[in-house]
Formats: sequence, C-alpha cells, structure tokens
Amino acid sequence: MKFQTAARALLIPLFIAFLWLPTLDWFLHLDHVPLPNEKRRLATFPAYRGVAELKQFTAGVDAYFSDHFGFRKRLVRSYNHWRRQVFREGGNDVTIGRDGSLFRTGERMIEHSTGLARINDQELPDWQ
Repeated sequence: MKFQTAARALLIPLFIAFLWLPTLDWFLHLDHVPLPNEKRRLATFPAYRGVAELKQFTAGVDAYFSDHFGFRKRLVRSYNHWRRQVFREGGNDVTIGRDGSLFRTGERMIEHSTGLARINDQELPDWQ
C-alpha cells in the first residue's frame, strides 16, 4: 500500500514536469539536437496589422508555434529515426539506399534516372 501511494505521489509531479517540458525548452533552449534537414524556412512570428487581418495573424501565430514547439527538433529526428531504422519506411514514394540516403521512387523515377524507362511515341506529345 505504501508503494502505491509513493508511486502515485511521484507520478503526479512527473506528469506535470512532462507537460511543462516544451515551455521550458521555449525559454531555456534545452534542445540542442541539430536542425532536421528541412527544405523550407520555418515560420516567423507574424506582425499584427489590426483587427481586419486578425484571421491571418492567428494563422501565422499557429504556424509559428507549430514550427518552434519545444523539443520539436528532437521529436522530428526521433520520428524519422524510428520510421527508417525500426520500421524500414522511407515515406511515400521513397526508398532507402545502402548508405541511408533517401531516393524518390514515384512516377518511375528510378527507371527514368537509370535509363531503363524510355519515352515511347505515344507519350512524347504529353512531354512536349
């Protein structure tokens, strides 16, 4: 009985600490994981331009906080690691190379890049 009481007494502050971790990272910059290799700029904090553009402002704030969420870099890297290493998934239309590189496979991309897929006379007008 004492063990259950002690476990519950420890679980509550632990749960509250986990809830506050993203906020603590926001202020203290605890997440030192390198940035994920994203091919886009992260959202910047929008400028408030009055009540008339309040909808765009709130959408911009939402995008900003989604891109700058506490421990986001670590979460993205962990998610990608688990998908690649544990589940052997590279995503939609992606295959994993020998050295871990990702290659796009959709639309017969590999066949086109290796020269195995040739454009026939019926497909040529579409490409032109």
